[in-house]
Amino acid sequence: MYYVDAHTHRLVTDDEVVSLVNIENRSDLPLRDERHVLSYGIHPWYADKEPDEEVLDTVSVIGEIGLDKVKGPSMERQKQVFKRQLYVAKRRQVPVVIHCVRSWQEVCSILSEIGLTMPLLFHGYSSSPQMADDLLAHYNAYFSFSTREMTRKKSVEVMKHIPITRLLIETDDSEESSVRQLYAKVAEILNIQEEELKRVCWENFETFLIKSTQPFDK
Repeated sequence: MYYVDAHTHRLVTDDEVVSLVNIENRSDLPLRDERHVLSYGIHPWYADKEPDEEVLDTVSVIGEIGLDKVKGPSMERQKQVFKRQLYVAKRRQVPVVIHCVRSWQEVCSILSEIGLTMPLLFHGYSSSPQMADDLLAHYNAYFSFSTREMTRKKSVEVMKHIPITRLLIETDDSEESSVRQLYAKVAEILNIQEEELKRVCWENFETFLIKSTQPFDK
């Protein structure tokens, strides 16, 4: 059974890890193989750029995309770019990785406006258990946690609160912790065996990907 790294900006070669790798441009498309699923999207920090429509139409997952009130261009511009990419995801019926910082009301308003039914991964989730419940009630929501969230009491509470069938684990941009270390930590937090956590996260990842990529040999 593989470890799943549900969102990463680093290409790590490990025969026991399957990763959802966030690429930056079309030159990275050849990185896709049996261990690396590719995602692409314009991050809200860089929403002054235009998304590459060809890459949006090629990758298995769109993201990370979203809104950020702390960093990035104007909220108006972020919303324009966010919506544009969400409409591509809706047309293609592929899952989305969402980045949201202090913008939950705006993100939820846009998601409801567009009417998305495909899986949405709220990566690096750091909001409340109540917000997680609201997202689960209205969207096909998944939540991923990185080293950063392991140190936040609220995020640990959410990790214990959400259905385990909606849980994923990510390294994001961290160079300090391996996905193996994160699985050991989350297994300890949830008081389950690491192999059971691997099985659950693998099944969650397969469900999250729906028909967007080739099946993997377990």
